[in-house]
Amino acid sequence: MADTIYIKIGQKIRVTQPSVSIGELGDLWCANASIQAHCKALHYTTVYGQRAVGDILKVTQLIQKEYPAVQVENLGETDFIIEYVQERKKRPVWEYTKVVLVCMMIFFGSAFSIMTFNADVSVDQVFGDLHRLMTGQERTAITWLEGGYAAGLFLGILIFYNHFRTKKRVMDPTPLEVEIREYERTVNQSILDQNERIKSKQKRRGERV
Repeated sequence: MADTIYIKIGQKIRVTQPSVSIGELGDLWCANASIQAHCKALHYTTVYGQRAVGDILKVTQLIQKEYPAVQVENLGETDFIIEYVQERKKRPVWEYTKVVLVCMMIFFGSAFSIMTFNADVSVDQVFGDLHRLMTGQERTAITWLEGGYAAGLFLGILIFYNHFRTKKRVMDPTPLEVEIREYERTVNQSILDQNERIKSKQKRRGERV
């Protein structure tokens, strides 16, 4: 009975070396350990530039060139993107500086947005009217209304985004993470579609010649 190789490749793979083997593309498993190890070590491609586009057809061809009797079962993507990212030396001081700068921008930007929103709808006047209706007196200082409003903003952001603690309240992805993943999928699919169009144009040119 012929051996079967199961391979699962994601839509996007990041590598730190331009020379890419099949084992770096994703998960590969075979009951025969020697075949599995050899197939993982097979050279797939060399990335020139920042990215390259690959497909499962070439993976299958390379494997069956070495083991003609082996069956290849694809459990992942048929087309995928290989992104080459050069390893950089870590600079802790610069990394912390960037984090602090980004946090300051977010903090002051959010504060400015909230203040301008409150000024437009005159929240201060609303609180004053509520205090006068409930107590019959004019408000002369900060009351529990302002405190509750401030605490509600903080708790609302914390609960909704679920993004500010190392131990999350729930393991579900945050709305921000969902949007980022959706954006990544859209970009990846656009790259794959563009590559298919380029291949089609090259094929038509070859037929004309």
